[in-house]
Amino acid sequence: MSIMLITAALTLAVGFSGPQPPLHCPATLEEITGAPAIKMEYGGAMYGTCCGGCDTPFMKDPKTLIAKAAKANKTVGAFEYDAITGNRIEPAKAVAFSDYKAIRYYFTSDAEKKSFDSAPTKYVDDVKSEAYYCPLMKFALDQRDSGGYADYKGVRYYLCCSTCTKSFRDNPAKYAETAKKAIKPLAVVTVK
Repeated sequence: MSIMLITAALTLAVGFSGPQPPLHCPATLEEITGAPAIKMEYGGAMYGTCCGGCDTPFMKDPKTLIAKAAKANKTVGAFEYDAITGNRIEPAKAVAFSDYKAIRYYFTSDAEKKSFDSAPTKYVDDVKSEAYYCPLMKFALDQRDSGGYADYKGVRYYLCCSTCTKSFRDNPAKYAETAKKAIKPLAVVTVK
């Protein structure tokens, strides 16, 4: 298991190093106490369940359950990337966080948090597909081991490193075509 995956799992279990509200089960909206029963990844965020049966409804219809949690003002997921830079972030090393539409976003500075809070829709896209493929280095990768992400025209591209993330974000039209065959609908993945 990668260090980043362990960090994400521990964050769901023990939380951010500073004070923050708890995360909730996406199916029941109950507060998760202790380690989640099941951990899942969806759209670049980690989710945990309160019990063993709550993964089934989330896997069936994650968008509806996330929307229901947002309406109830419950945070059910922790985004694995800094939404401002696109780089993977270790929650334990984050300086700040914001909860937006049921997802917790971590930042490397208070200035980033302020930028995000002033215009979250500038940084959070409604993606429908994803590509586990770095179009700059031209190789497939596992999202949980990616170094960054970028959203472009409804697709979340996972990139191998911060250099590729910056290059893609600076000129997405130049690189997106290279990953065309790797684009698939968003899917929930159980994290072991």
